[in-house]
Amino acid sequence: MPSIPVLSPAESDAWDAQAERTGLSRDTLMEAAGRAAAAVISRRYGLALDGGVLSAAGLGHNGGDGWVLARALHQADVSVWVASVPGARTPLAEAARGRALGQGVRELPPDGPWPSPGIAVDALLGTGARGAPRPAVESLAERLRDLSVPLIALDGPTGLDLGTGVVHGRGGEFRGHYSSTRPLRSRH
Repeated sequence: MPSIPVLSPAESDAWDAQAERTGLSRDTLMEAAGRAAAAVISRRYGLALDGGVLSAAGLGHNGGDGWVLARALHQADVSVWVASVPGARTPLAEAARGRALGQGVRELPPDGPWPSPGIAVDALLGTGARGAPRPAVESLAERLRDLSVPLIALDGPTGLDLGTGVVHGRGGEFRGHYSSTRPLRSRH
């Protein structure tokens, strides 16, 4: 399998912009990212899927990826729940949420009762996140970290600034099993 480069946040933005210039919309990129993550999880954690998947979705594009992932797994007859950060989502994330809910994905309150999933997904903050997570995001991330199941981060674990490598809060305690990117240390 060919290797995929690990991109800094700036490089990731540049690749997205280049894709848009060639006619691929950000919505198409989000759909591809969420479906690819669902495929990787299915390949690596097939047996754990029997317990279902809990995706924690943020308000931005990474949260949208989490909603797409949830919809893709739901379409494959996997039990899926999404715990979402309250607040206004980006238009793309809101559209991904609407499609997922429209197809039967279940949304859970971030602080309410949760089922006992076989896998958890951190889709709270993406490559554009800077600084410490806001309290609602950090609270949801802490709940994920406290689950005793494999934890997969899309882009990177919440609390880790992917541009600088600085860890905020309990982000350094990420004991995830898989992350779609590795953090890059600043070269400065």
